[in-house]
Amino acid sequence: MTEFFPLSPLSLDPLIGEAKRRMRRRRFLVAVAAIALAAVGVGAALALRGASVTAPAKRQSRIRVVLTAKNHQPRVSNSPYKHWWYSVEVTTATGKSVAAMLHLRILSGRTPLEGVGLVTLTKRGSDHWSSAIGGEASVLHRLPRGKKLIFQAVVRAKGVTVKRNWPIVVR
Repeated sequence: MTEFFPLSPLSLDPLIGEAKRRMRRRRFLVAVAAIALAAVGVGAALALRGASVTAPAKRQSRIRVVLTAKNHQPRVSNSPYKHWWYSVEVTTATGKSVAAMLHLRILSGRTPLEGVGLVTLTKRGSDHWSSAIGGEASVLHRLPRGKKLIFQAVVRAKGVTVKRNWPIVVR
């Protein structure tokens, strides 16, 4: 014969629930301890760096210069119809036009190779200079082909000089 014994009067459900609550509490305390340890480590690292390592804040320039061009590969051509277009925009930090002197040149590293032009923006409202390089007597004919060069605009306005570079490779 088979006899069935009654289940033990001790139920396991409350014990399992208590074990789960304790495990959640332990996980929470371990996570809080890990975050506190990371914060102490970051604070110590920043304190050990000292003031000599932090970079000084950059001063905002009073003029804004934007140099753009057709692409980064001007092509040498004898055709008077094929040109490499570029544009220089000079404004104040608030976006108003400003009288300025533009010196456009081509560099190899830091060494100037060719001067492209000198432009003066004198009138208010004329904050944009657009032009092209190309044709039969182009400065591109005198530049090395396939070498990385820099087309640079040096702008002087309101007692400030700002340089903007456009990397080029003459094809």
